Amino acid sequence: MKRVATALTIVCALFLLSGCGYSTLQKKDSLAVSSWQLLEYSFRQRGEVAADYLALVQEHMINEPRRVAELASAVAGVRKLGKVQAPPASSADILNFQKTQDDLTRALAKLIIIEHCYPALLGDPRHTELDRRLDETESVINKAKVDYVMATHDFNLAKSTFPLSLANVIFFQYADKSAFRASEKVSLATGASPPDTELVLQ
Repeated sequence: MKRVATALTIVCALFLLSGCGYSTLQKKDSLAVSSWQLLEYSFRQRGEVAADYLALVQEHMINEPRRVAELASAVAGVRKLGKVQAPPASSADILNFQKTQDDLTRALAKLIIIEHCYPALLGDPRHTELDRRLDETESVINKAKVDYVMATHDFNLAKSTFPLSLANVIFFQYADKSAFRASEKVSLATGASPPDTELVLQ
């Protein structure tokens, strides 16, 4: 009799969960993943721009071997990451990803801030094009960061709230998704890099 009661309880619970829209959790997971993919793709696009900028400064900034070498190392680090299709599974992984991207940001800023010392660089038509491309990718990255942080927060909150928390235990066993912190924004036009902005939602 107890087994029958237990079975009926489980059936009722499953029915209620389906009625409460446990598929909502799947949708929130998909949104978080797609938000990450856009963010990661945008970072890879910036890496390509940075590689082109590296080639340009190697021609014009022959008196800045250390800074150029730092940018070369940062570009290589971003390339080594490859394509990170899924959101990093742990805080350590996402911090490593972010550190690699932040290293590139700082290396770019160190060169951009002294561009005024190299008129030939500023007068190179390729610089104007790189300026536009970097600004575009930075704008996309900044929006994608916010979208990913919001999607991650929404997913984690839903996953820990009844009845979706019960649906997660029974059907999915999703883990919390690691948050992402905003990094610096740089501009080829100004060399500006404002302080880091905290985007992690608690």
